[in-house]
Amino acid sequence: MAGFYDSDETGSPWTVSLYVDRSADDAAFDALSGIFLGKRGGNILFTSNILHVVAVRRADITLDHSKRRERISVREFASAEVERRADYEGIVTCGIPGHGHPGEESVSRSRVADQQLVWAYEGRCGFATVYDYGCP
Repeated sequence: MAGFYDSDETGSPWTVSLYVDRSADDAAFDALSGIFLGKRGGNILFTSNILHVVAVRRADITLDHSKRRERISVREFASAEVERRADYEGIVTCGIPGHGHPGEESVSRSRVADQQLVWAYEGRCGFATVYDYGCP
């Protein structure tokens, strides 16, 4: 999923595009789309703030979870990759399921080019941890 929100807007509504791997059959595509867009329950908290869905697409997705070299490519639409670990003191968490797990912040690069979702960013913007999608 790629998206953005404006914290100056009431409720900070999200605008998103969702990408499901091309290898998913129709049933998996429908189930994953429903889950990630908040239409089938679950605990992905920000889905209640999705206001505008730009697209739901099948895409060629490549993912590498190698520690400190994490990367994802959604061919033709988006990519992100870790450049290096960010220096910080303390515990870093993230606002998605599993946020209670301490993680590691990184200096990363990301880009999105999908209709009105167009940006590129480089800096202290990555986060990795072990997620527990069963947590409330």
